Amino acid sequence: MDIAKTASALKQRGDTAFRQGNYALATEFYTQAIDTDHDNQQTRLARELETVKKVVKAGMERPINSLVFERAWREYGAHPELLYEYLRHISAEELPMLFRTSLESWHIAQIAAAAEYAQSERNDETFGATLLGALPGIERFGLAVLFLGEGDRHSVQKIIKSSECEHVLAAQYE
Repeated sequence: MDIAKTASALKQRGDTAFRQGNYALATEFYTQAIDTDHDNQQTRLARELETVKKVVKAGMERPINSLVFERAWREYGAHPELLYEYLRHISAEELPMLFRTSLESWHIAQIAAAAEYAQSERNDETFGATLLGALPGIERFGLAVLFLGEGDRHSVQKIIKSSECEHVLAAQYE
């Protein structure tokens, strides 16, 4: 097996371990991939390794109530890669209960940023649409959408257009 294929296989094993929450094993596989194909893999894998380290350091867990959720959101919200990892631990159906009456336009903007990260860095095309599809069930949704800035509105529309359920979501975010 050539170097690039070996590194790619190690990266895939690291991705699998990461999705399963086995961050120590993911770190080991990513490090081996970097060492195997130092020149081609280093930058991309180093970013993934940094994300793993941040996730481990943050101790991400599913929120048990809205207070825990809000505290975690304040910690991860400014970092799309961390918010993406955090929200992957939560089912979209739980979002209305977790947000309750606290949904703001900046929450939607940060979800859009995490969704853009998911699409560009993780090739996760369904993440954003799934979360955006759950938000209309939240009490303050209409008001939050009303206060979205033009750039944030454009980001949300871009995510919706890239999803398979564009016809359902588009009307909710106008």
